[in-house]
Amino acid sequence: MTNLAVDVVADIVCPWCYIGRGRLLEAARLLAPEITLELRHHPFELNPEMPEGGLDRRTYRTRKFGSWERSLELDARLQSVAAADGLPLDLARQERTPSSFKAHRLLGRLGDRAQEAALLDALYHAYFVDGRDIGSTDVLVYLAGSVGIEGDAARAFLDGQALGAEVRAAVDAAYGAGISGVPAVVAKRTLVAAGAEEAHVLAERLRQLAAA
Repeated sequence: MTNLAVDVVADIVCPWCYIGRGRLLEAARLLAPEITLELRHHPFELNPEMPEGGLDRRTYRTRKFGSWERSLELDARLQSVAAADGLPLDLARQERTPSSFKAHRLLGRLGDRAQEAALLDALYHAYFVDGRDIGSTDVLVYLAGSVGIEGDAARAFLDGQALGAEVRAAVDAAYGAGISGVPAVVAKRTLVAAGAEEAHVLAERLRQLAAA
């Protein structure tokens, strides 16, 4: 058995990162048991200037894409891709586009990879399936509790500033390295994919790297 560390630069509010994670997990299933992937999340912010409280989704998307109709066209494409992958996605339930900064801080607090993965999946599901505001401290505390993090400790952490500078530095470093589209998947200092690559393509590229 071969273990392969895989670094994933992603933003939790990025729908292609959500789809990309599903495909990466499928790639891991395709590679098992010969190759075991150690997936390591690294923060990215598509909207680093997003206010802490987020913005009304319709207002934000209309401003970003020029019209609400164009936003709905893009949403329909995402829904189609997710459906083809068997991935649940309900963009119609989203009312706000949140800041992902607090969520990245909370993920960075975790030293246990299994707990990190559980929280990451809970965050993606909360936003892309349930339409919850993952920029909200109350929502984050609830999700933290769902993966075994004590609620009062999570709230105290989120109300403070711990790891804020580290998250900012990591996001700046990603932009400085030329990453502008996510997810970016890296293994053995090699860019495996920039975007939500198909699972079988990811598996083959990772298999080749593991053997190198």
